[in-house]
Amino acid sequence: MTVIGGVASKLNAVVSVIQTIAVIWDVLGKDEKIEDIGDRAIQAGENGISMDQFKDFDTYMAAIRNFDLDESKSAKSDLITKQLTGMAVVNTGLAEKLSVDSRDLGNLWLLPATNESYFTAERIASLLEKTADIGDVIKYFENDLTPMETFTIEREIVDSEKSLEPAKQDADIYRDLADIQQSLAKVAQQIES
Repeated sequence: MTVIGGVASKLNAVVSVIQTIAVIWDVLGKDEKIEDIGDRAIQAGENGISMDQFKDFDTYMAAIRNFDLDESKSAKSDLITKQLTGMAVVNTGLAEKLSVDSRDLGNLWLLPATNESYFTAERIASLLEKTADIGDVIKYFENDLTPMETFTIEREIVDSEKSLEPAKQDADIYRDLADIQQSLAKVAQQIES
C-alpha cells in the first residue's frame, strides 16, 4: 500500500465515524454525505458564503444545502479536499450542538484513525454522551492527566463502556483501556521518530 493509500484509508475510517455521529446529533441528514457538504462549502465559499456570516451553524447549513452546485467544479475538486472540508464544517456543527470546544472534538477524530476497530462510531457516540469533558477523554488516552483526573475520567469511560456492553466485567474494561493507551503510545512514538 502506498503512503497516500494508507492515509486515504484512515481518512475514510474517520469520515465514516464522523458521518455516523453527525447523523445521530442531527448535524447531517441521514442521506447526506460529508464530501457533499464539503463540496457545497467550497463552492459556496468561492461565492462569498462563509460560516462567519451566519448567526448559528444551522442557518449556515441551510444556506449551503440550498446553494446551487456547479457540477463541472464538483468534478474538478478531489475527494480528499471535499472530505476534509466537510469534516471541518461538520466538526463545527457538532461542537456547537454538543457545547464542546471544536479543537477537542477535532482531536477526538484522531482516535478512530489510530485504532478504527476499537474507536467505532458507537463507542465515540457513547463517549460524547456519557463523559463530561471530551478534552479529558483525549488526554486520558494520551496518558496526559494527573492521577486524580485519570480516576475521574476513567470512571466515566468505564460507565460509557458498560452502556455498550453491560455484561462486561470492570477488570476486562480496565485491561482493554490499558491496552488501548499502550497502542496509542506506540503510534505516537512512531509518528515522533
